[in-house]
Amino acid sequence: MKPQISIQGISSAAELPKENTPSARPIVIEPRSSWAPLDLSELWEYRDLLYFLIWRDLKARYRQTALGPFWIVLQPIISMALYTILFGYIAKLPSDGIPYSVFSYVGLMPWGFFASSLTNGSSSLLGSKDLISKIYFPRFLNPLAKTIGSLIDLSIEFIILVLLLIYYRLQPTWGLALIPLFLFIAATTGLGFGMLFSGLVVKYRDFGNLVGYISRTWMYTLPIVYSVTLIPEQWRFIYSLNPMFSVIVGFRWALTGTEPPSPLIIALNTVAGLLLFICGMFVFKRVERDIVDLL
Repeated sequence: MKPQISIQGISSAAELPKENTPSARPIVIEPRSSWAPLDLSELWEYRDLLYFLIWRDLKARYRQTALGPFWIVLQPIISMALYTILFGYIAKLPSDGIPYSVFSYVGLMPWGFFASSLTNGSSSLLGSKDLISKIYFPRFLNPLAKTIGSLIDLSIEFIILVLLLIYYRLQPTWGLALIPLFLFIAATTGLGFGMLFSGLVVKYRDFGNLVGYISRTWMYTLPIVYSVTLIPEQWRFIYSLNPMFSVIVGFRWALTGTEPPSPLIIALNTVAGLLLFICGMFVFKRVERDIVDLL
């Protein structure tokens, strides 16, 4: 005869959950494979956390500053004034038939968005190490929040651009419809490189300084402070393969009516941005498996 067992109202051994029943089956949490597709449903599930990360970054960026959010527009204005004096008045570089101040500002806007996505994305894991080590959430939310925060800054910078266009009586073109595409190229390229570097920044902290040098050097490989016309004709196609080329030239064409990038170059830059994003996500997923140990 089987002994009677009483556990919280269960009076018989026959009533105890068996080993193979769902209630007694153990739950095993294992790391994902080296590559897993981006789970959009999971990102949507954690959308509230994404909002929190964006708001936290915006508040932290301008905390204990005298001018606060005014730095969003003050930084590109200072850069525009400096470049206008050095390259517009002193060096007298060509500006494609538009005032050099507008020429440089329109180029600095998308570049600032890209550079911020790159540098902030590369340090996103290290900067959120306290949160990552305590709870689980999709780690991709970290660089994504940085990029969306940079997009908010860009939208505020557009206010200054509108005032410049009104002052100089410049009219945008139908290329405004392609602005989302150019932003998509900049975002995928910046996120891709940011995720590629994020694991290295966690493992080798001084690599973050190298990312800053890469960003500043990359800027001068693009027609931001100088015109494409200064590039020799035989080198322009290779020069335009830079993923950010169509973003800079496309922004300038859409907003001021300068020479547009060719559809072939836009297509090639779009593919390059997507490939960089996929490669960055692949590396990011590999690092994600051991990120807590590295931190």
